[in-house]
Amino acid sequence: MREFDSILSAYRRTDLLLDPTEENAEARARMDQAYFVLLFAQFESLVNDAAERLIRAERANPSWEARRAWTLFDEKSRRLTFLEKLKLLIDPASPDYQKIKEDFEQRNQIAHGKPRQLAVDMNLTIERLQAIAARLQEPR
Repeated sequence: MREFDSILSAYRRTDLLLDPTEENAEARARMDQAYFVLLFAQFESLVNDAAERLIRAERANPSWEARRAWTLFDEKSRRLTFLEKLKLLIDPASPDYQKIKEDFEQRNQIAHGKPRQLAVDMNLTIERLQAIAARLQEPR
């Protein structure tokens, strides 16, 4: 998450500039959505990098029994989706996976022009992304 901290800092500075009045509610909602997409993109990049590292490491395992399934994951065979990569890193039955899946669906709706009714709880999102990112960066 190379730029996460600088984007988060920009969000917090901008957030302070908006008075918490009803007339700014729409502007705040749009700002939250925009920063949510930017911050989630940083998390997505981290997942992509972590999955690629995991695949490379497992494909290099000297034991054929350990590496045989991982040989299916090369750049020439097929590209994995974000959620497929996430499943390599996080148990899909876990609450973390479910929340990130929901965030990803929300990110897609916002990024593809359907944000009107979507409210983003930035404090919870930031806390969740940072916590899961920290776990993904721990050595395995």
